[in-house]
Amino acid sequence: MNFYLIGINYKTAPIDIREGLYKRRKDILIFWENCADVESAVFFTCNRIEIYIVSQNPDQAISRISQFKKNFQAFFGHDYVKSGRQNVFNHGLRLSLGLESQIKGEQHIFYQLKKWAEENSSKHYLSALWADIFNSRQEPGAKAVNIGDVVIYDIAKRIGFKAPLEIAVVGTGKIAQIFSEVVIPQANINFYAHKNFKQADIFAKRAGGRAFFLKDLYKTLSQADVLISATSSPHYILKKDDLSKALIGRKKQLYIYDLAMPRDVEPLAKDIEMIFLQNLDDLEQSIKEFYEKDNYSRQQA
Repeated sequence: MNFYLIGINYKTAPIDIREGLYKRRKDILIFWENCADVESAVFFTCNRIEIYIVSQNPDQAISRISQFKKNFQAFFGHDYVKSGRQNVFNHGLRLSLGLESQIKGEQHIFYQLKKWAEENSSKHYLSALWADIFNSRQEPGAKAVNIGDVVIYDIAKRIGFKAPLEIAVVGTGKIAQIFSEVVIPQANINFYAHKNFKQADIFAKRAGGRAFFLKDLYKTLSQADVLISATSSPHYILKKDDLSKALIGRKKQLYIYDLAMPRDVEPLAKDIEMIFLQNLDDLEQSIKEFYEKDNYSRQQA
C-alpha cells in the first residue's frame, strides 16, 4: 500500500492562511469523504491541518491530491508532504510526542490524536498505522507543558502578579479547562459560556471564580486585566466596535490572548488604544523565551 501525508502547520503557513482553510473545514472533509478510491482521514488542530491518504495504486492518490490542490489552492505553497509508510509513521510519532507542536512536548496533541484515531477506526490501513504509532510511543521524560504555561509566563512578563488580577476566560473547551486547573498567583479567574453554562460553572468553582454567560462579558469587561478566549465559534465573537464601546473610559490596558482557531477576536481590535492583542502566532517569541528560562532548563535536566 502507498501512504501519503499532506499538511500545513504554524511553521509553514501564517495564521490568515490556516484560518481561511479552517473555515472551509466542512468542504475539506466532504472532499475526502467523496474519494472512495483512496482511504483518507483529515486531522485538524488550532495549529495544523493534515490529510493522511492510503491507496493501492499511487496514481489514484496523486490524482486526488492534484484535484484537492485545484479546489483548495491556498493549501499548496504552504504545505509539507510525506510519502511512504515509514516517513508517515515517523512524522506521526513525533506529532504524538508533541515534538511537532508549537509548544514542544505538550501532551494535549496525544489525546486529540487518540480521539481522532478512534473516530477513524473503520479505516483499516490508517487505523493500523496509528496503532503502531501509539504502541511505539514512549512518554517524554520532560515536564509536561501546555499553552497555559506560556500565557502565564507572558502575563508575568507584561503585567506581573504583584497586584490581584482579574482574568476572564471565554469558552468551555480544553483550553478553558487548562486555565481552571493552573495556579495563577494573585488572580481571580471567571469563565464565560455561550451555551454550556454548566461546564463554565464547573471550571469556575475549580478555579475559585464565577461563571457568566457570554452576553454578560461586555458588562464586566471594564474590570478585567486579561481576557483569554478559546471557543469553537466559526465567526468573530469579539468585534472591534463592541470592544471599543465596552472600554470607553478605561485607564489601563487590557491584555487579550486569542487562542482560538478560527480566531475569536476581530484582528482590527488591536488598533484600540487600550488593547494589547495576541494570537497563537504572536506568542511565538514568548514560547521561545519560556523554553530558554533557566529554571525551566533545570527542570529538564
